[in-house]
Amino acid sequence: MDRKKTIHLSDVAFDKKWNIELEKRVNFRKDENLVAVSYSERVIVMLGHRSNQQIPLIDYHGKSVHPDIYSNSEITSFTLENGQPNWSHITKYTIDGWQLVEEQVFLATSNGVEVLDAHSGKELRQIDFGWDNHYWQADGAGLYVSEQYVIYGHSFQKKLLILDRFDLSLIRDVELSEHWFPQARFKPFYHQHSNKLYLNLKTDQLVAENQVLLEIDLADIHAPVVFENEPEFVIRQIPSSENSQWHSIEINCSDPAYDDDFDTVLRFADRHCRDQAYIHATCTLTKHFSRHKDSVDEKFDGKVYFNYQGKQKDTDLVQQRLVMMEKRYARWIEDEEVFSVNGYCQLITDHQH
Repeated sequence: MDRKKTIHLSDVAFDKKWNIELEKRVNFRKDENLVAVSYSERVIVMLGHRSNQQIPLIDYHGKSVHPDIYSNSEITSFTLENGQPNWSHITKYTIDGWQLVEEQVFLATSNGVEVLDAHSGKELRQIDFGWDNHYWQADGAGLYVSEQYVIYGHSFQKKLLILDRFDLSLIRDVELSEHWFPQARFKPFYHQHSNKLYLNLKTDQLVAENQVLLEIDLADIHAPVVFENEPEFVIRQIPSSENSQWHSIEINCSDPAYDDDFDTVLRFADRHCRDQAYIHATCTLTKHFSRHKDSVDEKFDGKVYFNYQGKQKDTDLVQQRLVMMEKRYARWIEDEEVFSVNGYCQLITDHQH
């Protein structure tokens, strides 16, 4: 879909087969994460969101604004051959995620779950959770549909719910650790051999790459959910090599339990390195508007050292991965404009076998 709200379908050679200009829609915003799924000579597309009201707000500068509140969405089925519409469904709430499973379309909305017949678009069943403030929380929900269950999560409501797939009855309201909640529009990973589902959780306590994996056993849906174990890191301040009045941040990992799992160490280390830079930085693009705006460290020289001690056999590969980590970090620093008293922040890595 382009800016003029025209849908185009092309073949694998990118030759255009057809295009359809949608009828004029008032206060309509196309879905930025456009997803289309082909099914039985048809294609199902979540087109976007509709607005039917404005709510007064005070922005960061203290000015009164009246943004559009997108309170529902439109999902449509087209014929693959010629683009003729088969059905269109407008939801009561915004669609944040959806999944096509065995001739049924499961919709995660900002306030519940809806299930449609993929052939006709007819609503088969739905459940509203009754949240009063869902209008403020578009793009916060996600779902995963298994053989028996619908796993629904909402980042703003800090909810993870397990529903019966066939009648949407609530089976379990998963109790999460304090400050942790599902990532918006989460995309779980299903491990077929173990019948376990893994999904990302976020936290409001860290500020950069703040994710961990949560494990759900679909064979025993009432079993305790398990957080992914984290390697042991030691984080401390060390004297700066440039100015005696400054200090750097040193992050060390020598956890023997992860000698053979450098990928996990690297993923968590990347998160900690970014978090430390963000927390101690004197300025970033987003820090001024966040609750961390007061966590400014005027003596931080911008250098973050990550030291890894492990028994990895392929030391060259470890070194290559550390170099890649430094490059990703540098791009993130530039994108976020993370500054210290000494200029842009910097990551220095070291590996000791």
